[in-house]
Amino acid sequence: TLESTTVDLKHFEEKLNEWASQEDGITWEWSNKNKLLEHHVTSIDEKENKWWKLLNQTLVTEEKKKIVPEIFPAATDSRFIRLLDLPCFGFSPINNTPILLHDHNEYLEKQVFLDGIQIYEKLIKNFANLGE
Repeated sequence: TLESTTVDLKHFEEKLNEWASQEDGITWEWSNKNKLLEHHVTSIDEKENKWWKLLNQTLVTEEKKKIVPEIFPAATDSRFIRLLDLPCFGFSPINNTPILLHDHNEYLEKQVFLDGIQIYEKLIKNFANLGE
């Protein structure tokens, strides 16, 4: 299977048009096309993205945390920043916690919250000292 970031979206749109044209009365349209047919993904290659390298170094090397990169194309406002061709990461220091985002019983253990503050403090300090 292809990852969504490697799919030729123009070709995908053409395929949808082809399928719709095969049956009478079938139409479709984008609900929010924007710049949807262009990929706007932030690189996580340490050789080409100093921000990712620093994030990875801080979390994995210094904090001994595991990073699980995932793509949330429409789940965060960072998609609008990436449309401007600016690199953007979503990050949460929440670990060892069930994923209950926006659920009726969403919670966070006190120590996870306090540890998250320390991680943010270290990240902010490291990013601020990265320089040009």
